[in-house]
Amino acid sequence: MTKLKVTFLLILFLHSSHFLFSQRADSKLMSIQQMFDLAEANSRSIRTYHLAEKEAEQAVQIAKNALLPSVDVSLSASYLGDGWIADRDFSNGANAPMPHFGNNFAIEASQVIYAGGAISNSIAVAKLRKQLARLDKVRNREDIRFLLVGNYLERLRAGMNAECIINY
Repeated sequence: MTKLKVTFLLILFLHSSHFLFSQRADSKLMSIQQMFDLAEANSRSIRTYHLAEKEAEQAVQIAKNALLPSVDVSLSASYLGDGWIADRDFSNGANAPMPHFGNNFAIEASQVIYAGGAISNSIAVAKLRKQLARLDKVRNREDIRFLLVGNYLERLRAGMNAECIINY
């Protein structure tokens, strides 16, 4: 009974190893740099960190906008009808002519002269966040590259072991 199991396992192993080696012959050879480029083009993680870096750049621009002067403009127009004046019992009514059109126009311009360093500090914080986002993106990219090189070397080692077994 055990000889039957051993032969069955041996046949199964040889049959499956044939598929492994035939897949290896069909696989595409690529350099490590090509593998890195492909991973960077298709990695969701790298795209996420890239978007975070772009968002941090926008935050710096928004913080710098606080240094610019602000201008507020308002315009309003109104119309009033004639008034009607009457006694308490609503008798003896008379029309009272009034100016009918009214308008209001206002412009307000302001600029911060001194804010105790709040604006410059917010710009500095935004720049530091931008730098942190860039470093996070680089760290993530390097982590992915290390993972790819590790997998590449594992496959290379497994391929060498398979070739040694075949050549032996």
